[in-house]
Amino acid sequence: MIIYLYGPDSYRRQQKLNEIKESYGSKNSIFSVENFNMENPDEIERLKDFILQRGMFDLKKMAVIKNISESGSEALENLKKLLFANLKNENLILIIFENGKLAKDFDFLLTNPAISQEFQNLSGDKLKFFINSEAKKRNIELPTKAIEFLADNFTNNSWEVINELDKLQFLNLKKLDVKDLEKIIDSNIEPNIFKFTGAISKNSPVLARLISLEMLFLAQEEPAKIFNILAKNPYLNLNQLKILADYDVEIKSGKMDYETALFELTLI
Repeated sequence: MIIYLYGPDSYRRQQKLNEIKESYGSKNSIFSVENFNMENPDEIERLKDFILQRGMFDLKKMAVIKNISESGSEALENLKKLLFANLKNENLILIIFENGKLAKDFDFLLTNPAISQEFQNLSGDKLKFFINSEAKKRNIELPTKAIEFLADNFTNNSWEVINELDKLQFLNLKKLDVKDLEKIIDSNIEPNIFKFTGAISKNSPVLARLISLEMLFLAQEEPAKIFNILAKNPYLNLNQLKILADYDVEIKSGKMDYETALFELTLI
């Protein structure tokens, strides 16, 4: 089975990926997941091996395949054949995770038996509906004018909307008006890598760490740069250093990317 998730709204795309993982994981007691970053030319061979290797207890396997559009022409051709050959493989879930729509050669992913979903950036009424829904999940009551204020300030940026709602939840402010939001929201704050690394070393609340990390991603800071600066933080404890070292091995062996490692570390 192939699931094709694509489009520039990375927050909702990531949420859908998490939902799929959780769903398959809860239904299958034996379930393995691997990540493949196709920017690395060696990943196509690792993906082939992953598909072909059938462990005795591996009832379901999932591969999350990212950055296909960054692959070379030979890798793209091999990948296209590999995907086409596994369209109906029920014991294998291949999730294509892309910022944009792939080239026409991959249009077969848009039709049955593949499952596809596009995640365009939200604006207007769709963004307002999204804001209201996410606020309710956090038990935050937003009047119409407050929703409009957020929609006007964060059009096409669902990550920033979530950051602001998480801040409001963290501050335990359940009912707000526009004046409250204007005082709380400062869209001009410069993301600071050292603020994030400090939050990790001080074991700050998870929400504060997540907000700091998301601000860095929104500012398009390179995950590898963030990871390497974090690794040099002299205030990390021995356990944190060990976790970073383990992640470093996973990343260099192609089993994990820097972004995933940072998210996981933030949640520990």
